[in-house]
Amino acid sequence: MPKRKSEEMNNPGKPKKMTKGKKDVVTTTKSVVTTHMSPSMKNHVSPSQSDKINISPSIAKNPNKFLGAGTHKKNLTQAIESNTPVEPKTPTSRTPKKRLSKFSPFKKSPQKSPRKELFPKSIETQDSDTFLNFYDRTFDKVVLVSVVQMKEWQENKQTMDHLVDLNTLQKFCSLSQSAKNIYVRLVNRKHAWLKKSSLEEKYGKNGTDVIADLYTMEEAGVIESNYEKEDLKTLLELLQVAELKDLCKELKQSFSAKNKSEMIDAIYKFAIQQRNMFGQDTQSHVKKLIQKYLGECVKLASDARDVFLSCVFLVTFPFYHELSDNVTRLNDYISRIVRTVRGEIKFPSYPLNRTCIFKSAASFRQYMEAYELCTNIDMSCKMKTSETVPLLQKVHELLRATLQDQTAMKDIRERPIYLRRYSAGYIYVKTLYSKLNEIKRDHPKLAVEVLTTLLNQTYFKEYDKGKWFEALAQIYQSPHFKDNNKAADTLLYAFKVLEKQRTDKLSEEERLAEASSGSVKKLKDLGWIKHSLMERANMLIARQKGRIDRDKADALTEWIQDIGEPLTLARVVGLGGKLMPNTNKGLKHVYMSQSSDGSRTYSSVEEQASAYFTRLGYTRYRHDEGLTLRSILYALLWDVIYAPPRYSEIWGVFHSPYQESPLDWRTSNFYERRKSKITKRLSEIKEMTPEQVVAEVMKVESEHVDESCVINWSCVSRDNVNILTNCVASITVPLLVNIGEYIIQDVDHNAQGFPDLTMWNPDKKKSIFVEVKSMNDRLSIQQKVWLHKLCEWGANACIAQLKPSAETGEEKQSNVVSSTGGIS
Repeated sequence: MPKRKSEEMNNPGKPKKMTKGKKDVVTTTKSVVTTHMSPSMKNHVSPSQSDKINISPSIAKNPNKFLGAGTHKKNLTQAIESNTPVEPKTPTSRTPKKRLSKFSPFKKSPQKSPRKELFPKSIETQDSDTFLNFYDRTFDKVVLVSVVQMKEWQENKQTMDHLVDLNTLQKFCSLSQSAKNIYVRLVNRKHAWLKKSSLEEKYGKNGTDVIADLYTMEEAGVIESNYEKEDLKTLLELLQVAELKDLCKELKQSFSAKNKSEMIDAIYKFAIQQRNMFGQDTQSHVKKLIQKYLGECVKLASDARDVFLSCVFLVTFPFYHELSDNVTRLNDYISRIVRTVRGEIKFPSYPLNRTCIFKSAASFRQYMEAYELCTNIDMSCKMKTSETVPLLQKVHELLRATLQDQTAMKDIRERPIYLRRYSAGYIYVKTLYSKLNEIKRDHPKLAVEVLTTLLNQTYFKEYDKGKWFEALAQIYQSPHFKDNNKAADTLLYAFKVLEKQRTDKLSEEERLAEASSGSVKKLKDLGWIKHSLMERANMLIARQKGRIDRDKADALTEWIQDIGEPLTLARVVGLGGKLMPNTNKGLKHVYMSQSSDGSRTYSSVEEQASAYFTRLGYTRYRHDEGLTLRSILYALLWDVIYAPPRYSEIWGVFHSPYQESPLDWRTSNFYERRKSKITKRLSEIKEMTPEQVVAEVMKVESEHVDESCVINWSCVSRDNVNILTNCVASITVPLLVNIGEYIIQDVDHNAQGFPDLTMWNPDKKKSIFVEVKSMNDRLSIQQKVWLHKLCEWGANACIAQLKPSAETGEEKQSNVVSSTGGIS
């Protein structure tokens, strides 16, 4: 299911009358919170039905997701009853309300995530002079931190040379404060030529001599003023519309241009076509006329600008992982500093150990260039341009060249897994796989080449090789190839490689123990990917059309038997209800259920399921895919997460005071380096009572609640101590520990697929985990593994699948089944 933010079903109280609208209807069913109905809407209700129409909270709060753009509370009932989406209006009748976080299911305004405060308005649009001054001083800090850090690394022989040009930084430091301030503003603006007169007007307040500052900056080599070398079209774009019109008059030309762009094209065309008496074009003449209008102009020197942006990259890579330009990265960093000093946001406290990752300036430069290239690819994908595949081909070529660079690969081999992420090769590998769909859609052979390259290397993202093998097998099965035997060979090779990868990590004692036992299953502890590969292998074995060779089928069967560990299929609960027609793709389904008194309730698939289990006695729930349980777990492991692990004196995990998590978070290194501490802490938690568990969580909450970290604080709010205690008591502490231990072993992969609903009864101390599926939805392999794990630990887990009856729209009791079967 798509990710949902947390909700909780409150016990139904007395019917409440709504006050909005001409006439309102009282809610009468347990699953309904919001209802609206005006006299004009009664025409849509048949006489045989009651005039009570109940609309669920999710539809009422986000009608556009269910009924299409332009739907508001005023026409909500009409849109549902007419079975047709509302036509969107342009512009909409009113500005939509700001969407608040739904992580807090209790009747309380949710806390705003501190991370949302990190992105202010553009620096140039800030009204506060204090903020601008702070911004200027903070930029100095960026430069200073870079200089000090590089000198320290070189003294400790952690790097062969300075990662950026220190001479340029020293020239910048020698400038006056007013000149530095101007430079900072220019860095934050578009890199283009600017008129000196405009800069003097904008920044010449408070008696600042802008012209003198620009002169000293040019002497220092951080800006340039020779714009005559630019091509004609670039110079024309610097002129205002009025100046372009005056230029046309001087050229004695009249162009029928409607806008600036057309005017520039017309002048440019005239300049290259018009010939003088010597047979030459008139571009040089037009350039001289343009210079008269522009006067003196300046632009940041490209080399110096790159040096400063390299400094920004150097101090932000530990916490900034978005694909964006360097100016956005700079603003994010300075915003963190400014808001931290102001007390608006906080970060966890931890000892810093800035070990040098980049051994040479070349490796650092390659990393930045790879990041910039992949940022362009991401933008191209979003804009759906034709440049995406050619750019990905370029990335593929660069990756192969990088893998052949012995010096670079020697550096990568020496790094732990989590620090390999900060290299050009890793960026290339990650981008190629994440954009694989863009390639294989029209270039399946190129997709095979890309996956082959990824599988043949042993430096980056080895833990994802299972996914790459499956993707390759899937391509061979696709209509482009229709080669099931190649797909089978791919899976057989995958099993061998992954088993070798597993055994290579074992110590000598572990190998001897496995050899002596003789009953160790292959691919042990590999995770959900082995089940995904086995599922595809079973599918190939069972095929009648395009059947694979017998020897390949036998080999796959043997591997499946050696791996073992078949998944336990959770029971399926079928729910009835009427699926409302939906003509628009991409909208969520709306379901209608009718009670005995004739009133109708419109809700989402998750609300249909929660209403059913609420009637069975599970009166409290959270729809957050385990977010609350993960927040409890991370709070209980706070001291482990934010303490330096083993070997951190060699390879540190805290390089910046503005990190929300250690650098090895969401990697296999995290659990490996803290295994003994995690095991000990989980053993302590297992002996606690539910009250003690929640008390530990509240202790962490009281000390760190304002800090931006791995915990979602709204899930473990102090206002909800009793509800959290009842939740833990109903789930039981041992089960909570089992869930936590499985997640923390591989946060990046194991946190995926947790059931949608966590429901409990605080009085009877019972709980159930429900994975909700609509009629045509299928379980992902991660969801199957989670249901298997929960059943294995003795938890009550099931699949709630809606099987709507479009003819009657009634919720039939006979539709509710409980079995050991599963849905695929």
